[in-house]
Amino acid sequence: MASITITNHVAKGFSNKTSGTKFTWWKTSFNMPVPNIFDNNTSFNDTEWMLNAIWEATSFDCTWFEAWWETVALNSVFTIYWPFAWWVVNCKQEWKNALWTVTWTANSNVTYPSITAWNYSFSQRVYNQWIASWEIDSAQTFTVVWTMSWAISWSQTNSITFTNVPNTSTTYTPWMLWVEWTDLRFTSANWHIHTVLWNSLGYVDTAKAGMVWIDTADNLVRWIATNGYKYAGKYNFQQFWSSFSNGPSPAVVSWQSPWYIWMDNNFWSEHIWYIANDWYKWIFPSGENPYA
Repeated sequence: MASITITNHVAKGFSNKTSGTKFTWWKTSFNMPVPNIFDNNTSFNDTEWMLNAIWEATSFDCTWFEAWWETVALNSVFTIYWPFAWWVVNCKQEWKNALWTVTWTANSNVTYPSITAWNYSFSQRVYNQWIASWEIDSAQTFTVVWTMSWAISWSQTNSITFTNVPNTSTTYTPWMLWVEWTDLRFTSANWHIHTVLWNSLGYVDTAKAGMVWIDTADNLVRWIATNGYKYAGKYNFQQFWSSFSNGPSPAVVSWQSPWYIWMDNNFWSEHIWYIANDWYKWIFPSGENPYA
């Protein structure tokens, strides 16, 4: 008898079962480069396929969040038992708000070849959701619907609740960078404001308040706050090719000298970019480290 099953998860992140490669979306800047958590491996033969969920839940508290940060990712595994040679199945994921309005959808057709009399095939999808006016825009319960359609449709529904969601309606003049009290803040090319998470490095001098620079020791951005203390961003990284979005691998740049800083159009233009003392292109996000 033919059958289709859908296994799905909503979690803060996912890791590869074999290699341990992981990525955490929770409280990270939007559209960060994502390592290949699939590791180009499709040989797994269990219904969970190749990923482990990191902090899976049905309710998420967004206290101390900023708008335009990532929240969770949705992982679904579509499994098919079917005795014929070829077939095309439509795999769809929908994110619906409390009014049952579809705010986000992913829809694709997957062709499954049959090798044996009874085929056992997988199709896995991972999609992320962020605090934005068109996705998660207020505290409410969302519904995630996974559907597979062929001659007969199979579906599964999960309810996901978010509380203490920050305001997403305010926008600011783009391409600005400034020190505000203890914080380094910037506005992205998409008119979104970001506050950099920091580590305090001790008192320096109030006369130097407002200074921002790239340190040669670790290529981290540092600044002096109005209280005279020196702060540094929690982390940075060289640009690398992302398995989820656009952006080339790192390369030594020749078109600009070190200390050049700007808002780039890669990875949805939500991060500070700069060329450090090593002549590499570095990314400086506002959220937590998704690779830690």
